[in-house]
Amino acid sequence: MLVLLESIEKLNIELGLNVSKYHYRDEFEEHFGCSVEDYEFFYESFLKNIEDISKITQLDLSHKGLKKIPYFVFLLVNLEYLNLANNQIEILPPQIKNLQKLTELNLGNNKIKDISVEIGQLKKIKTLWLEKNQIKTLPTSVKNLKNCVICVVLNPDLVLPDELKDFENIKLDYPKELPF
Repeated sequence: MLVLLESIEKLNIELGLNVSKYHYRDEFEEHFGCSVEDYEFFYESFLKNIEDISKITQLDLSHKGLKKIPYFVFLLVNLEYLNLANNQIEILPPQIKNLQKLTELNLGNNKIKDISVEIGQLKKIKTLWLEKNQIKTLPTSVKNLKNCVICVVLNPDLVLPDELKDFENIKLDYPKELPF
C-alpha cells in the first residue's frame, strides 16, 4: 500500500491530478476506469522512469480486464499505437479525440456497444480494429477516416447506416492487405 500511495503522489505531481481524493476503491475505479492495482501497474511500468510522459508513443493495455479506457490514457497525446484488445471495455468515449497522433487503435475482442462520433476526428489513423465486439452501428463520422482500414469482423448485430454502406474502408471480413 505504501508503494501505491507513493506512486499516487508522484502521479499527482507529474500529471497535475488529485487522485488521493478517492477514498474508496469503487470511486477510484469509476473515475479512472481501472483498478488501483492496474493504476499502480501503469505507473510502475510506464511513468516511474519516464521524465516526460509526452514521450510515450506506444501503449499496450491488452488483457488487463479493463471495463473502460483509463482516464490517464487520454493524457498521452503523443500516442501513435494503442492496444486495448481483449478487455471488457463497453464504450469508446469522446475523449478519444485527444489522441490525434494515433495511427493504430486496437479495440478488438471487447464488449464495445457504442463508438463516439469523435472517432472521426482521428485524421492520422490508418488501422482501427473493432472485431469481436457488440457494436450495433458505426457513427457516420468514420467517413472522415479516409486513409484508415476499419475492421469490424464478428460484430453480429452490426447494421451500417446508409451513409456508410458504400464506404470501402469498412471491412466486414478480415482485410487481405493492411496499410502498414
